[in-house]
Amino acid sequence: MAEGEFYAHILVIAEEADRRERVLEMKRLRDSMNPFHIADSEFLSVFRLSKDVFGYLCDSLRERLQRQRCHGLAVETQILAALRFFAVGSYQRNVGRDFLISLSQPAMSRAIKDVATGINEVLGHKWIKFPTTAAKRSAVMKKFQEVYGMRRILGCVDATHIGIVKPSEHEEGYYNSQGFHSLNVQAICSCDMEFLSINARYPGSVHESFVWRQSAVREEMLRLWDTGETSWLIGDSEYPLEPWILTPIANASEDTAEGSYNQSLRQTMACVKNAVSVLKKTFMCLSPDKLLYYKPLDASSIVVACVVLHNIRLHHKLINEVFDNDDQVGVEGEQQCEVDEESSEVEAGEREEEAERVRSMLIENYWKK
Repeated sequence: MAEGEFYAHILVIAEEADRRERVLEMKRLRDSMNPFHIADSEFLSVFRLSKDVFGYLCDSLRERLQRQRCHGLAVETQILAALRFFAVGSYQRNVGRDFLISLSQPAMSRAIKDVATGINEVLGHKWIKFPTTAAKRSAVMKKFQEVYGMRRILGCVDATHIGIVKPSEHEEGYYNSQGFHSLNVQAICSCDMEFLSINARYPGSVHESFVWRQSAVREEMLRLWDTGETSWLIGDSEYPLEPWILTPIANASEDTAEGSYNQSLRQTMACVKNAVSVLKKTFMCLSPDKLLYYKPLDASSIVVACVVLHNIRLHHKLINEVFDNDDQVGVEGEQQCEVDEESSEVEAGEREEEAERVRSMLIENYWKK
């Protein structure tokens, strides 16, 4: 072997030895730092879940995430890493070097994607459910009437943009009218901020009315209407008026019955506006001042995973906990449900004449003085 080749060979061996030593050091660091030793309140602040709920998450995903290799990442480590990324939205390398989780960037990336996919596949249908029985629908509608005074409302629908890095394919489809690449996410919420449906599959350039027309919830609302069960969703002016979805009336004066109707819709829409705001505040990877550095499909999976975690937090009464102030920079404030008189992209709704008659009848019965 020539002298140059010999030294090159030695250098390769040395670099491999250094790499293995770094891997072992990071493993020793992970093993020596037990996040369960910190106070319950700090654990909740860092990972957004209580220790008990974290245990439930580990048990639910263990079969899905268990590594085959003996030195593979533990299920708990993968989930903690993903939760911390969801919570702070920092770049993977920074999160991977967090004092609680010492991971390389590739390991961090795999953990985030695997945990998000696992939450989608194992827990998605359990925790994000549009009411499928008459009894459940009745309970949702009763709560809306108690809180907002609106009768037979099954939910409020709205859209929000989640920023993503410029995709390598079909990037023009993800470039939205606000000037950045995003997913156009459709959310439907109950009056207590539970997400009943989430659709994160569509690129940012697609209009809300198109997403709505392709949604399974719309098909379910149509089915309920045609079988004689009267119920409505509420949407803003970006959605088409249909017999099963109520939207505002453009140019309505405030001192008229139509203006009062618009005001009722605006007040009720606060539930979905607030739910989205809380979601982005809690899981800062979705906040307006950050981007998801993932392919659109993986970014969509992360969005849905965060919504599942939001509903789990709501169920366990963890929503009102206060987090570190540093984590809340750039939180999107509550938006208003405004009538956009200039909107021209909204597709005409189905059965438009019938929908107009239904809306006029409601205004006549409930808002006319």
